[in-house]
Amino acid sequence: MKRFFLIVFCLFLTINYNFAQESNESVKFARSEFLLEQLSKFSEPQIYSNQTEKIEIYRLMIWQTFNSPISLRLERKNNEITLISKQLSGKGGYEVGKIKKETNVKISEKQFQKFKKIFAKLEFLEMETKDKRWEVKADGSIEICLDASTWTLERFFDGNYHAIERYCSDDKNLHEIGFYLNKFSKLKVKKWELF
Repeated sequence: MKRFFLIVFCLFLTINYNFAQESNESVKFARSEFLLEQLSKFSEPQIYSNQTEKIEIYRLMIWQTFNSPISLRLERKNNEITLISKQLSGKGGYEVGKIKKETNVKISEKQFQKFKKIFAKLEFLEMETKDKRWEVKADGSIEICLDASTWTLERFFDGNYHAIERYCSDDKNLHEIGFYLNKFSKLKVKKWELF
C-alpha cells in the first residue's frame, strides 16, 4: 500500500513539475516559432532544457534591420569558458542569409566574472519575457519604433531557464552586455551596427 501511494505521489510531482514548466513564459518563448526560426538561421542549439551536465549558458541574439544579425553565446562548461559568436550574411529586416562568420574565443575567469557583474545590473530574472511597452494601451494607443533591432537574451543556469526579448530597447544595462560580449567576439561589429 505504501508503494502505491509513493508511486501516486511521484506521478503527482511529475505532472505538477511539467505543468509549471509549461506555464513558464520563458519556456513558452523558447518553444515559439519565432525563436526556433532564429536559432535555425544561426545553427544554434536550444538551451532551455535537457541539460544534464553542470553548465552555465548566456546567449544574446541581435537582429538589426539594416545590418547583419549576430549571435553571442557564452558558455561555462567543465571550467572552460567559451564565447561562440556567429554573424549572418544578410540583413535582419530582409533576407538574413547564411552564417558568414563564426568564432570561438576562450574567455578568462576574470573576464567572465566581469561579465557576471554587468549581467547582475540588468536584474534579468525580474524582467518579463516580452516587453509590454509595445502592447495596445487601454486608450487604444500604441507606441511604435521604426527600423530598430530586436535583442533576445537567454540564460540557462542550475537547471533554470529565462529569456527576454526587447525590440527598440533603451535599456543601457542590456546594451552594456551586448557591447561587452561583442568586444571579445572577433566579429568586428561596430557598436552602432548593433542598433
